[in-house]
Amino acid sequence: MAQETFHCALRTLRVTASTRLELQEDLFQRWNITSLTFLDLSQNNITKIWQQAFYILIYLVELHLDGNSITTLHSQTFNYNTRLVWLSLERNNTTSLPADLFKNSVKLQYVC
Repeated sequence: MAQETFHCALRTLRVTASTRLELQEDLFQRWNITSLTFLDLSQNNITKIWQQAFYILIYLVELHLDGNSITTLHSQTFNYNTRLVWLSLERNNTTSLPADLFKNSVKLQYVC
């Protein structure tokens, strides 16, 4: 798929069961995907999430990262996602989360 086919007004994106997905810091900005409210990246064998992978997604409300191989999250991973309500981290390899991971997630109601 050509990069220019995405539109900045895209609200919902589901990419699942891909074995080569890597969440780089500017991935969503490079693809001009800035208005997402729902993002499902479950079951993608993601091992690392860059510190500011989601920084451009300021409208994000629901994020699914379940079923990956994430081992750690940086304390600023969700720093700009102040509208985040739902976060799924189930079935990953995380053993602990930074104490201030959700310091700006004032609307967060559900974490599993």
